[in-house]
Amino acid sequence: MTACWLVKNGVEFERAFTMEPAMRLAMAVAFGMFEGLEFDWARMGWKRNG
Repeated sequence: MTACWLVKNGVEFERAFTMEPAMRLAMAVAFGMFEGLEFDWARMGWKRNG
């Protein structure tokens, strides 16, 4: 799903699906933070609001 998140945010399809998993995660977290989401590093998932 992280590759799809990257494509949604403008990363080229082939690049999103072939990059190293750690870089893919880092970029997805950065894009999520730009949208106001918060990542829980201990749980390795997005924090839920509410």
